[in-house]
Amino acid sequence: VILVVAAALRFHCLAAKSFWFDEGVSVAIARLDWYNFARILWRREANMSLYYLLLRYWLHFGGSEFLVRSLSVIFAVASIPVVYLLGRRVFDSRVGLFAAALLATNAYHVQYSQDARSYSLMVLLCSLSSFYFVESLREPSHRNRTAYILTSALAVYAQFFSLLLLLAQWLSLTMLDRNQIPRQNKNDWRWIALSVAPVIAFVATTGAGPLRWVQRPGWHDLWLFGLHLTGSRGPLLLFGCAASCIAAAAHLWPARKIRRVSWESWRYRFLLCWLFFPAISTLAVSLIKPLFVARYFIFCLPALVLLVASGLTRLRSNWLIAGFLSVMLILSLRGTAAYYKQDIDIQRDDWRD
Repeated sequence: VILVVAAALRFHCLAAKSFWFDEGVSVAIARLDWYNFARILWRREANMSLYYLLLRYWLHFGGSEFLVRSLSVIFAVASIPVVYLLGRRVFDSRVGLFAAALLATNAYHVQYSQDARSYSLMVLLCSLSSFYFVESLREPSHRNRTAYILTSALAVYAQFFSLLLLLAQWLSLTMLDRNQIPRQNKNDWRWIALSVAPVIAFVATTGAGPLRWVQRPGWHDLWLFGLHLTGSRGPLLLFGCAASCIAAAAHLWPARKIRRVSWESWRYRFLLCWLFFPAISTLAVSLIKPLFVARYFIFCLPALVLLVASGLTRLRSNWLIAGFLSVMLILSLRGTAAYYKQDIDIQRDDWRD
């Protein structure tokens, strides 16, 4: 049912709005001949290169707005069961279902599911990376470790800011009991570093030139970022998500000075690192060179919905859980309905005219 709702929300009005500038860039790059395609990726547009490559083959089915954006919808709908599986693995099936439902109705995810850019692919691959990250810790089989290395590398090639997720994963490992970290873990990180070395070389040589248009963020921008990520048009849903996250992590407070903890406490620290470290670290860098763009951190959304879902399950009454979850889903759907009428954080040009 959740998957059907997610697909319906994302295919609804899929071609109602004109392409905006960035979507036009995606299609233009994907349509280049192989020589110029490789040349522009190497010199300037290596970010999102995996998405451009997939879109290049997808355009063989047609070039309409609906069909071009359908590729992003497929990635977005595929993210829903991945978040469920991650929630079930980290917590239980109920948390997984709640998180999947919250992601399915989240207006910010719906918007970028209907966008011919790599953001929905980024969310899918970052969710898969985190799923196999957890799996490789719990069951360090060759299959799980290979899947973790592969999905992590692909996530970076889908969007460079996915590197911050890998750093958040590494940071969370410094908080886990050493006895619960498999000895093969260091080799996994070496393979990931080798796989993303071309990306690091590209960033080192080009610097932040492609992002010179980014403005230094202010407090109002951070407030808007919170509203956008929760998928709301007002503060009520944002406050509800914040309260649920606090409820989920409240039991960690007595152990705040303990550096390394068991799995039961670590899973919350991992999700908190995933949710907060990418944005906070980028904000710190933005004091020198502005790099903060809200949509680049949409990959933190799975961590948010998992924490919110975990917080909801801490309510003692099933009636309270059902009530609060229903209110949050209704507010999410209201945000999605508002998005169909007006974009959340996109300045859309009327390219049709």
